[in-house]
Amino acid sequence: MAIIFATWASFRLANLISTLLLRIDLVQVFETKHRFDLFADWVALVLGLLSLVLFLALVALLLVIVLRLHEKGHKPCDADPDPGTLAEIMRRENLPPYKQNHMIGVSQIPVGFFRRFISLPLALYAVSVLVRAGLYRPGFLSNVGTIHFAQWVNIPGTWKLVFVADYDGSWQSYLEDFITLAPQGATAIWSNTDGFPETRLLVLDGAADGDRFKRWGRRQMIPTRFWYSAYPDLTATDIRLNADIRLGLEATSLTSTEAAAWVKLFGSAPRPVNDIETDQIQGLALGGYRNLREGALLAVSFPDDAGACRRWLAGVTGEIDFGDAGQNERAMAVALSARGLRRLGLGASDPLAAQFSPVFTLGMANETRASALGDIDGNAPDRWVWGGPDHPVDAVLLIYAVDLARLKERLASEISRCGTSGLWPISKVVLHRWPSANLPIREPFGFVDGVSQPSIRGLRSSRGANRLDLLEPGEFILGYQDGRQKFPSTPQVLAADDHRNLLPDLPPDFPPPPTRRAVRDLGRNGSYLVIRQLKQDVAGFRDYVNRAATNFPNLGWGAPDWVAAKMVGRWPNGSPLVLSPDGPDPTYDPLARQQEFLFGRDDPQGLACPFGAHIRRSNPRDQFDADSKQQMSITNRHRIIRRGRSYVDSDDSGSVPQGLMFMCLNADIERQFEFLQQTWLGSTAFSSLRGQSDPLTGMNRGNGAYTIPTHDGPRQLTGMPSFVSVIGGGYFFLPSRQALAFLSS
Repeated sequence: MAIIFATWASFRLANLISTLLLRIDLVQVFETKHRFDLFADWVALVLGLLSLVLFLALVALLLVIVLRLHEKGHKPCDADPDPGTLAEIMRRENLPPYKQNHMIGVSQIPVGFFRRFISLPLALYAVSVLVRAGLYRPGFLSNVGTIHFAQWVNIPGTWKLVFVADYDGSWQSYLEDFITLAPQGATAIWSNTDGFPETRLLVLDGAADGDRFKRWGRRQMIPTRFWYSAYPDLTATDIRLNADIRLGLEATSLTSTEAAAWVKLFGSAPRPVNDIETDQIQGLALGGYRNLREGALLAVSFPDDAGACRRWLAGVTGEIDFGDAGQNERAMAVALSARGLRRLGLGASDPLAAQFSPVFTLGMANETRASALGDIDGNAPDRWVWGGPDHPVDAVLLIYAVDLARLKERLASEISRCGTSGLWPISKVVLHRWPSANLPIREPFGFVDGVSQPSIRGLRSSRGANRLDLLEPGEFILGYQDGRQKFPSTPQVLAADDHRNLLPDLPPDFPPPPTRRAVRDLGRNGSYLVIRQLKQDVAGFRDYVNRAATNFPNLGWGAPDWVAAKMVGRWPNGSPLVLSPDGPDPTYDPLARQQEFLFGRDDPQGLACPFGAHIRRSNPRDQFDADSKQQMSITNRHRIIRRGRSYVDSDDSGSVPQGLMFMCLNADIERQFEFLQQTWLGSTAFSSLRGQSDPLTGMNRGNGAYTIPTHDGPRQLTGMPSFVSVIGGGYFFLPSRQALAFLSS
């Protein structure tokens, strides 16, 4: 009664105040000829809204109280079902050759107005609304995909609730589906019957208590005398598959992706949304070609003739390597810059094609990106040997081979193809020869490289990967869900421009395009490729660590290696300082799956691995919130997959490497590569540090500092120069097989 009175009083008070203010307004209007007092109107509106909020809150409180009272008055029953009845029921289950089972359950509704006429009808109505709203996938109830038919019926004139269902598999597996995938819905309905397991507010717990729910369910069941099945030899999965096949037959036209997916329906299940289409993805995105020891980069510029550019791309596409299967004796990848895409004719008819990543469209050499990346002064793009404003690049070819002879043969062939099509090479860079497959890879400073790479969930190569490094495909490949179960932005083209139906449609859950016109997904199975040619001052690095080592005379002859390891965060053999703080682990195998470690949890004071060490900056893990899964999730949003190799300044891949041809793949250049470069590596404020950038890759530094925490207090290295400079690079799009076919057609 108090709640009802309070509700009435709040409405009455608001009404009186609103009426009074309105009367004052009317007097002002008709007697003084002035317009309404807006302040009084707003007061009336606010009071009215407050009264509505108060009313809804009181109603919710009243509902909770009523539910709690009914919950307290409910008496669960956990008795075993009658053995004789259960035997009769089980005798009618799992009958060959049928693929389905059937059940009928009859439950008693407690006598009382609330359960019979309010909570039960509301629960049944809510389920029916969800079904009619189309929120569930076709052929599914909630997430349960084994149901052929299910219905609750309150028999008129009785206190009986009847449930009938046809389902695939055993009764136990059917109940497990409810327990795991839809416990709230089952609880909301059956909590209004006698003996149901204990609930909270009649919608929580209950069916989630699996053992008690199963015993209760068996007690409700009666032997089935007969039942009807429209498709006795088919499972629900079979029926959905057949429906998809029929829809394909009825379709008037299909894109190439839809047609391929339809053909695969014969003898297989429909492809899940996140099932990676490796046959469409360039092999570079799926592996580093560890078995192909030789490599080269060829950067080219397009002529103004779009037709010639497309013919060149069509010829190159036939040589491109796709998929994650074992590689042959050679492989090749092609990637296109925003300028190159325009010269191919993309976007000529409609600006919709400009839905590429904005930073990709601007390009790495753009002054806004150069400023963010620290590419200024001696590293400015106008000083680059390729990729800068004086040497723009439209496409890059990455060529790999098992030996130098095959690499040179393929390089010569591609240079000839460029000449025939009117393209001209801007730069040719031979990559340093990789060691044999059983030896680790080292970068020019002498440290094992390629350690702690992210793995893409769903790839064969990712089986058994470290759980901290196993990320969703959408973090690196467009067209798939990322770590937040969202699809990354993807370049789109008008369906009207895809005359041959080569491109797939957007994913079902992708946000609709800004235009009502049909579009196709140009980005699916593609990725953004970042390339930076980094010249490394190996002599300067060695000279500096030798001079810095004199500050630690107690370490003896090993001081230079210790200083270098403190700057990198690993020993030269790759073993991390967090796990091996006192010296390199001689048993460490960088080619094996790596041990898990966290910075914030395992080395919170940076005594093993300094806060500013290269590996701590490039992948902070839980640095900012120790042992936090949420922090790991945030960090993983900025990870990249590296595909770089050292390079040489001659045609002899075995000569001394001069630096790193850095290459990485990401779905969002700004969120991943640029964030890593600008906020973690390049920033002079990282964690608790100030005035210090990354000791290995920090650029434009004439007199840098670096702090090494010790048990006796922090020790600071000073006078640190830059050891790395940028001499070329760019942002490129790595198209899928379908996108290449579209772009070259």
